[in-house]
Amino acid sequence: MMAPTIRVDDEVFAVLQSAATPFVDTPNMVLRRKLGLDVEKAGTTANSVPATQLRGRLWSLVEAGLLSANDELLWHRRQQNKTYTAVVRSDGGLTLMGAANGEHDSPSSAAREAAGYEVNGWKVWRHTKSGKTLDELWSDREAAQS
Repeated sequence: MMAPTIRVDDEVFAVLQSAATPFVDTPNMVLRRKLGLDVEKAGTTANSVPATQLRGRLWSLVEAGLLSANDELLWHRRQQNKTYTAVVRSDGGLTLMGAANGEHDSPSSAAREAAGYEVNGWKVWRHTKSGKTLDELWSDREAAQS
C-alpha cells in the first residue's frame, strides 16, 4: 500500500522546511508535531512498515551498486541549451544543484523543479559515470535479479 501524495505550494513547503531538523525530520513528522499528533507514529504507514524501509526506487539502485552517494546525474536539454546537475544523496534522494529547494526524494521531482512541469526523471537524468539513464540502470538491475 502506498502512502497518499500531498502537494503543497512553495510557501507552505518553506515553513515545513524551516521547522524541520535537517537529516532527521520528514515533512510528515513536522506536520504531526504542528498538528499535535504523536510524532513517534510518523515512522510507520498504514501497513505498519517503518518509514526507513520505504526507500524509493533510486535507493534500490544504490543498494545494487549501480549508483553511489555523491554520483552526479546530468540532464541536458538541447533545445533550451541548458544542462541540469543532480547529486545522489547517501539516503537515496537527489540534490538538484543550484536550486532553491534542491532536496528531492525522486528523479521526477528534481526534473519537475528544473523544468517547471511534469517530467519522467527516470528517462531524462543520465548517470555521468556509466553514461546511462536512470531507466537504463533500472533495467540493468532488473536483468541482474532475473
